[in-house]
Amino acid sequence: TINSTFSIFNGKVTFLVEAPTISGVIVAGILIGDSGSSDEIDVELICGDPDTWQTNLFVADPRDSKPEYGVFSSKEAVDNINDVHAYSIEMSPDAVHWSLDGHAVRTLKR
Repeated sequence: TINSTFSIFNGKVTFLVEAPTISGVIVAGILIGDSGSSDEIDVELICGDPDTWQTNLFVADPRDSKPEYGVFSSKEAVDNINDVHAYSIEMSPDAVHWSLDGHAVRTLKR
């Protein structure tokens, strides 16, 4: 677990990950909003599914039902999560970008 002492509003965070291929294990890199919000941007590796990884954005909105409120998810391909890969989240004023090993895989406009 890594906890930062500062907020990131725009910029890029990269997680270098070599995940096990064991069913029931989930490896994640998570960015959580500050000021008590439950907003979240993340990458998740479902270890029992070694050829994919997930990109997720959760935004709290009281009009949505819980617990899966305001979720925007996507499943992306990877050759094998058991190899070391660079999973990145880049935030800009107009979009959130996810990339794998330097190659863009998903963009979600704000």
